[in-house]
Amino acid sequence: MSIDSSPPETARPKRRMTRILGFAALVLLLLILGIVPRLERRDAAMAQARSVEDEVPIVSTSQVKAAPPSSELLLPGNTQAVTVAAIYARSSGYVSKRLVDIGSKVKAGQLLAVIESPEVDQELAQAKANAQQARAAVEQAKATLQQSEAGLNQAKANLEQAHANQEISRLSYTRWDRLVTRGVVSKQAADERRTDFSAKQAEVAASEANIHTAEVIVAERPGEHFEGKVVRTANSLNAASRTQLTEVQLANKDGRLLPGMYSQVKFNVPATRAVVIIPADTLVVNSQGTRAIVVSPQRTIHYVPIQIGRDFGTSVEVLDGLKAGETVVSNPADTLVEGQKVQMQASASPKE
Repeated sequence: MSIDSSPPETARPKRRMTRILGFAALVLLLLILGIVPRLERRDAAMAQARSVEDEVPIVSTSQVKAAPPSSELLLPGNTQAVTVAAIYARSSGYVSKRLVDIGSKVKAGQLLAVIESPEVDQELAQAKANAQQARAAVEQAKATLQQSEAGLNQAKANLEQAHANQEISRLSYTRWDRLVTRGVVSKQAADERRTDFSAKQAEVAASEANIHTAEVIVAERPGEHFEGKVVRTANSLNAASRTQLTEVQLANKDGRLLPGMYSQVKFNVPATRAVVIIPADTLVVNSQGTRAIVVSPQRTIHYVPIQIGRDFGTSVEVLDGLKAGETVVSNPADTLVEGQKVQMQASASPKE
């Protein structure tokens, strides 16, 4: 007798179905375990993004400052003697006495050496004639000095007049500004008085520049400053360096300045137009040009094209596009967009 131990045919489909259902349940469980955390993270990220969009960004700001009526320009220079004389023995003979040496300070007419030569006596008459010409040159120099002093006195008179005009303009502008605050006169009228006051300030700066033109600084004389005056310029630019040769004369009675010293010359340059100063970190430079971000009184930002003048390192000069008193964004982020509302946080004021 044989015994068949194989399961019945009806039990096999049930076991297969059970395995399929178990596998499907396992896959469903894995999907739930993987999708639910991902959905939670997505919802959290979207909520955070919405909160960032709703949050008003905080920006650092700086005030646009009016540039001073004059600025300092520091340029390199060479110290040279006004008059250089080369001394030669113009007659045959020999030096019987030598009274000075290299580096000795000498004066006009001082005896430097004694040369014994009979030819010198023959040239004495010519030397006297040259001396007469030198005296005439001295008289001419004195006349030029008197003329320069007269011009200086006139410049001082112009400066005093400019100061008086400036004070009158300042008082007028102050009165009109108070009237604008009270609503008695229009803001346009006050702006005209302010413009007139700025013009008078420029006139004062120009008058002062005519009296104090240049200051010479020498590294070998630390802490000392030598006042000079521009006497002439080349009125043309060097083709290689694009610079203009300028001569500054200054007194050197005590001999503190030696010919050949390297020096720096500081010029006081009056402003030819009203400009403003902003920190260098407020500039936005990209394919759309050079711009600044201005914050309006309603605390919305606006991109403004500007024209840059001189670069002072930490600050720059703006020739056009901004006005004194406006607020600009410092270190602006790339995410700022036109018309966006912001919260302001004041930063350091610009320095020239």
